[in-house]
Amino acid sequence: MKQMTLIFSGFLLDMPNEQFLHSDLTKTMIGTFYEVYNELGHGFIESVYENSLAIALRGKGYEVHQQIAIPVWFRGKKVGDFDADMLVNRLVLLELKVARSIEDAHVAQLLNYLKATPIEVGLLLNFGPRPEFKRVVFGNDRKASTPIEPPSDLFLSASSAFSAV
Repeated sequence: MKQMTLIFSGFLLDMPNEQFLHSDLTKTMIGTFYEVYNELGHGFIESVYENSLAIALRGKGYEVHQQIAIPVWFRGKKVGDFDADMLVNRLVLLELKVARSIEDAHVAQLLNYLKATPIEVGLLLNFGPRPEFKRVVFGNDRKASTPIEPPSDLFLSASSAFSAV
């Protein structure tokens, strides 16, 4: 992880900067998002873009899981699941949209996904009339102490049954 140097009361402090977490990976993923958008254009349903993006990312050697059910906990009890569109290399959650533009509600949705998982970085990718993206980071040190479990191998294997071939 890249470091951020701060000057505080005359002392230099090197601190990890979470905004740079997985930046090389997300840079490549954003480039791949634009490749898919440029090839397909606007006007398809979200699942077409999801499957196309999964094919493109797998073609670059990434581990891609689609439609991951991730549990949501409240006061130590499981209260439901949410379905994340994609998980890449078990490090970055992707939420895909086909909307006129990215809205605050879309960002809030991705932020809640990050809060409920040990994943710290997410990309919101909009295949709308104009392609656009937002990168969202929420460090594990800021998360509640409720049970946050990474998606298991068994679960990821089951979810991949819905993945694009």
